[in-house]
Amino acid sequence: MSILLFLLGSCGWWEARKACEAAHESETEAWASLDAALVAAEADAAKASDAGAEAAKGIDSALGSAVEGAPPTQPYNMAEMAQEAYSRASRLGADAKEAEEQARWADYTLRTEAVAADADRLAERAAREVERLRAWREAYNQAAVALVMSAAHYQLVVRPDDSETWPAMPLSLASAGDLPEPNPEDPAAQAGRESVEARREALKERRDQFSTVIDGADRLAFDTERASQIAVTRARDIDYLDLPTSAQVARAAAMQAIAAGGRASEAAAKLKTAAAENRALYEGGDPPVPGPVELARNGALDASKKVKELCQ
Repeated sequence: MSILLFLLGSCGWWEARKACEAAHESETEAWASLDAALVAAEADAAKASDAGAEAAKGIDSALGSAVEGAPPTQPYNMAEMAQEAYSRASRLGADAKEAEEQARWADYTLRTEAVAADADRLAERAAREVERLRAWREAYNQAAVALVMSAAHYQLVVRPDDSETWPAMPLSLASAGDLPEPNPEDPAAQAGRESVEARREALKERRDQFSTVIDGADRLAFDTERASQIAVTRARDIDYLDLPTSAQVARAAAMQAIAAGGRASEAAAKLKTAAAENRALYEGGDPPVPGPVELARNGALDASKKVKELCQ
């Protein structure tokens, strides 16, 4: 009886040992798959960051050209307009009072049309600035992904061969900050660390560019909202001018300014929200983990968990 129990126990021990060995093999394969996914994701993210930066610079150039090509606001001189209207009225046999009245509502019309045009111009630029932010955000995000992937790959490269555990792999910017020094006699480790530092420099460049764009977006949102308020205030001034009912052009300009002010206010609000969201990402957000890497990481962590369960 005791011999039978011994044989049964031996069989159980052997099966447990084989299961443990198989789990270790699966674990090694799973972490190798994760490493391959990290290398591929790093390369893809670096290319995407460069492409995104080029696209963003194209938007920058287009915006700069649009601003440079915008017609300047014309300074309107009330005295000159009054003199011109007076001369015209005199030629037509009208009196000076009528000339002054015409000059007054003509001046209001032109000034109101000018502030409405400024509001619309800034509203359009604010809408483009949201697109510009989106492009620089993608360039920054991808540069961050490249750094995180590079750092994770480096952690696997420098992992001691006799280590019984694998890295936790949080895949965050924080985890890419404090890395072990490479073995000077290990070319793979040296190359891995150089790659990490190159990605770190690339991300710093993207951060600087991204920060500049965010600051500019904040200023533009303020300017656009201010232009909106000026346009609306200018439109409402018509109530205090006591203009004649015949001054329909002036009243149309007032309605145009109110509409332009509304468009500018809406564009400013959207840009302000976009700038705040991007600033939050810039100040502490982690980039999204690529799908293939997330799947490979989960598989590797599950494989390590199975080893702990079967090999205790």
